[in-house]
Amino acid sequence: MEDEGIFFHPAAFPFRIYVALHFVQDIDDVAFLVGKYGFLTRPIQNECIRVTQIVVPKGRKRVNKFTRRIFTISFLILLLVPYGVVVSRQWHGVYVCQNIYVQFGDAYFPELGKRKASLSFSHHLSNPNVLLLY
Repeated sequence: MEDEGIFFHPAAFPFRIYVALHFVQDIDDVAFLVGKYGFLTRPIQNECIRVTQIVVPKGRKRVNKFTRRIFTISFLILLLVPYGVVVSRQWHGVYVCQNIYVQFGDAYFPELGKRKASLSFSHHLSNPNVLLLY
């Protein structure tokens, strides 16, 4: 079999993805430059030049730093307090399930469909790492 080159080697797959992504990212810039330098029609060249000369006015500052800081802190509190409640309840065992029955099934590995497991947790969380599998 003829050598196809290092670019087609399976280990070069991430490199090929990177090259494709780089190409897709830069294709619009290339099309804009082709139009700007006049390789397409004259109206396209004029529009490309006009677009590069547009000046965007600087926006005025609408919110002072104190208001922005208060909004950010209140937003973080609104996000973190419910999260802390759930973590605390989970830590104290409110959401602990005593038994979990699992049946594995997989279309790719049919033999996994024959495997079953039952997980039993200790009823007291003094040692949460105790896990019985039978």
